[in-house]
Amino acid sequence: VIDKSVFSILLAAVYYTLYSFNLNPYSDFNVMLDHLWNKMSKGSTYITEEQYSTTIAECELDFKALVLSHISLTSYLPPPGRGSAIPVISSPDIDTILCLMLGIGRSIQNTNTIFEKTMKNQYLVQKDAQNSYTIDIFSDHNGNNVKVTYFAPCIFRKLRTFADITETQYISSLGISQMIGCLILGKLTSFSKKGSEGKSGSYFFTSYDGLFMIKTIPKKEVQTLLKMLYDLYIYFEEDNNHYNRSSLINRILGLYLINGNYFVVLKSVFITKLKFDAVFDLKGSTKGRTNPSGKGVLKDLDLSRPLYTSPSISKALVDQLIRDSTFLCEQKIMDYSLLLGIHNIGSDRKISEYQQYLDQTKPLYSQLLGGFISTNQKELYCCGIIDVLTPYSGRKIMETGFKRIIYGKEADSSCVPPNLYKERFINYCKELFCYNE
Repeated sequence: VIDKSVFSILLAAVYYTLYSFNLNPYSDFNVMLDHLWNKMSKGSTYITEEQYSTTIAECELDFKALVLSHISLTSYLPPPGRGSAIPVISSPDIDTILCLMLGIGRSIQNTNTIFEKTMKNQYLVQKDAQNSYTIDIFSDHNGNNVKVTYFAPCIFRKLRTFADITETQYISSLGISQMIGCLILGKLTSFSKKGSEGKSGSYFFTSYDGLFMIKTIPKKEVQTLLKMLYDLYIYFEEDNNHYNRSSLINRILGLYLINGNYFVVLKSVFITKLKFDAVFDLKGSTKGRTNPSGKGVLKDLDLSRPLYTSPSISKALVDQLIRDSTFLCEQKIMDYSLLLGIHNIGSDRKISEYQQYLDQTKPLYSQLLGGFISTNQKELYCCGIIDVLTPYSGRKIMETGFKRIIYGKEADSSCVPPNLYKERFINYCKELFCYNE
């Protein structure tokens, strides 16, 4: 359901969009809020999403009266994307997500004033890794200030550049500019919720175009990220300069705090419209590494064969995995995974249909729709390293000792020291991709 508090955030998004385009609404926010809510709710304390979609059409003239009388409302609809057909996130998620969208827009604007000066001074870059800024987004109808905190804005902007993400792309996918038509027309479809996944209980949201993922993370992972952030920046800068942006580490593009919840923005590993017939989370360990249901994300023991990989691609891919896992080992990170997607090429599809998407400026293993085609030309593979924020802390050290007692062999468990984790992970990947030294 939608109550007045949630609707106030929706309307605030519209107002903020207008202000961001230097368009001044003709009506005061609170006056318009009371007017529209009374008109839609007809005295009720809340309305359903279906009622909202129906009654908002009756308010089209009111919205046009704000400033848009000369513009077709449908021109504000976002382009179709993989998430655009998925229903709106229900309360209480929608208010948090909309606040995040507003906060992202404001943080981008604020960073414009300090970015050039900061990036010219290496001391200021290092200092930026520990900087955070809190901004008031707006006051809701109860007079409560809604705040968003954003972290290390200059370094994250540079990380977005290294990931080939422009600020325009970032704000278009995650900001509220593309939301205005959806808000006005009652099509609340900007983000799709993937729900709680894995042992962490984190929530995942994908942007309407499938380009980004927003994930909640615990404070301990925030601390790990901030501790390694400057080194991550240096690593990707070197990768950008020397290895043609070849790193397989999932790109972290922003960190935000809203209502006590931390959110990271990640670049999606699978940036393709292809449907993957199987997705695997691979660690190179065996204990508990299976998904008996055969549905959803599969694990190590569910993949019983190597992949059909050419020698040149295998060497390029494994060499990069060695570089990436070495960096993670130096940061005392373990428990990361190789996320692997397998798309079956149907008998009715010709390889030439895929070859038209060939991008030879990218590494061999990501030239075709973000991946590469098997040597038997029956499958397309995409992969990346995910979950890179788990340090080998005191709790993990105790877990290693406990599992050593229970299972007897340390190497069988996913919880091992970073150097052993790296060695086992690489050995597994060499077998998986038929690597010959």
